[in-house]
Amino acid sequence: MAYMTKSRHRRLILHKISPLCDLVATGIGGMLRRITSGTARPNQEKHCMRLTSLVLGAALGCVCLSAAFAQEEPQAVRQSQMKAIGQSMGALGAIAKGEKPYDASVVQASLETISANAKAFPDQFPAGTETGMETEAAPAIWDNAEDFRAKSDKLAGVADTLLAAMPTDQAGVGGAMKALGATCGDCHETYRLKR
Repeated sequence: MAYMTKSRHRRLILHKISPLCDLVATGIGGMLRRITSGTARPNQEKHCMRLTSLVLGAALGCVCLSAAFAQEEPQAVRQSQMKAIGQSMGALGAIAKGEKPYDASVVQASLETISANAKAFPDQFPAGTETGMETEAAPAIWDNAEDFRAKSDKLAGVADTLLAAMPTDQAGVGGAMKALGATCGDCHETYRLKR
């Protein structure tokens, strides 16, 4: 390897970082004007595009993360879970009433949704989430968390039992609705605020 003088070494370093220095000094807008007018050096264009890509990527990442964190609020999650359970009960109810024809895939998907959400539901009530987002959660949930969890687990258990012996017709779905409805009603009576 050839010996490199200090001055040559400095020039080499400056050559490598000067496009970035120019970019910092003139900003992205100034560099873009140089590139479009044809007065930019080849390295400046490459570095400007890299930096622009990094800045845009970081901004997009921040937007995505902030949306993810906003959706992770326990009140929003539990309201979403309860809405999914309600929609599943509505789908089962439509079959039980004869408004919709019996469809095994709808019944199965509804029971799976109820089971999964009922199992995860009690975890969405940490201390400090008693208010906000127009919650209908009664203070009794935090006062009697074990009973609340037991009632939610009971709903999941009823849904799992129904999945194991899947209703095969409209009458079977009607019976399933009675079992699920009684469990839902028992929990709502104690742990849901009346509006």
